[in-house]
This record gives sequence, structure tokens and C-alpha cells, in this order.
Amino acid sequence: GHLLVRKEETLLSIKELEFDYKTDKLSAEDYDELRRKLETTAVAILERIDQLGKLNKDARKSSKRADVT
Repeated sequence: GHLLVRKEETLLSIKELEFDYKTDKLSAEDYDELRRKLETTAVAILERIDQLGKLNKDARKSSKRADVT
């Protein structure tokens, strides 16, 4: 839910940042700094989504094993 929305917002922000840079609304220095921050945020969100996916997968495996016994 919420993490997927944040991921999409962050990716959109990166695209908007690229557009602003290409249309000379940002200096190269500002672009580089902002892009680094957004990429760091995106990586953190993707890692959290991955962690939650693994937890959910492990939980499903545990519940299936409990059903079998």
C-alpha cells in the first residue's frame, strides 16, 4: 500500500527532476544533489518492499506447514 505509493511518487520526482534539469531550471550541482537524495530514498523504499515481501512469503510458508501437520 503506502510503500508502493511512496515508490511511485519518488520515481515521478526523479522524472520531474530530469525534466527540470533538461529545461535549465536546475543547475548541474543542484540536479546531482537532488538526484542522489531521491535515488537513496528510492533504494530504501525498494529494500523495505523486498523485506516485507520476504516476511510475507515466510509467513505463508509457516502457515502452510501448520496446516499440513
